[in-house]
Amino acid sequence: MTPPPNPVVCITGSSSGFGLEATIAFARRGYTVVATMRDVSRQTALVARLTPLGLLSRVLIVPLDVTDAASIRAAVDTIDQRLGCIDVLVNNAGIAVGGFLEETSEVAWRRLLETNLLGAVTVTNTVLPMMRAQQQGRIIFLSSLGGLVPTPFLGAYCAVKFALEGYAETLRLELAPFHVDVVLVEPGAFQTSIWQTPLTNERTIPDYDHVRDSFMTLYQETLSKHLKNPQVVANRLVSIAMTRHPRLRYPIGFDAWQEIYLRKLLPWRLYEQLIRKILNLEPRGSGGNK
Repeated sequence: MTPPPNPVVCITGSSSGFGLEATIAFARRGYTVVATMRDVSRQTALVARLTPLGLLSRVLIVPLDVTDAASIRAAVDTIDQRLGCIDVLVNNAGIAVGGFLEETSEVAWRRLLETNLLGAVTVTNTVLPMMRAQQQGRIIFLSSLGGLVPTPFLGAYCAVKFALEGYAETLRLELAPFHVDVVLVEPGAFQTSIWQTPLTNERTIPDYDHVRDSFMTLYQETLSKHLKNPQVVANRLVSIAMTRHPRLRYPIGFDAWQEIYLRKLLPWRLYEQLIRKILNLEPRGSGGNK
């Protein structure tokens, strides 16, 4: 893909986190940025960052709720009318749900699926006719380390990201004839609002409490010591958008590379033993099979 002289990038979930930082990073590199968000009243932080940099004129803020097909259609129509194209789509909008799988409600599962998977699918399908007509484009999905590595207590989130990875792999093959690239970005632990998600469910099962305590200790340590600057991910998104022949996958962060390679290199039995030990998931009592 050769970027046009004044490329247009559309980013979902731009009110905070990776989406906000990516909006600024793309605007700095000369892109026209369509920053979409479910509630445009939350644009204050983004506008406050753009204004002193003199970049506000490069950004079009558009309401878009990834769980509402009519909202998506209206947003894409607005972009078509105002700018005439979308060269890069960054599917960033997402939520997290914590808790053990047995405790996760059907309502929580549906929220995750509708936002993190079906939302990205619907946005992509709405943009694709424009990209096919252009015979060029790039679609970047913000996946996660959790899309390749199972993480207890974040199992529902991981399962949906696993599904997103499979969708993106197939889509990449199907869109190759139209010169539309598909890329997965898999960050590790970065400082975004997703880490503010409460990691408790309405329904908790006491049998899991001892494991819950171990995980929460590890979680708090990650929050206090290991979260990295999201600008690293934003800058990589720009780099990927400008790369002539991008790879399918881009893990970002030492923790992402480390855990992905451990998962790939270790036989499952050894990997399972390692995770059990770290998170105190060893079988309890004499009835467990080790």
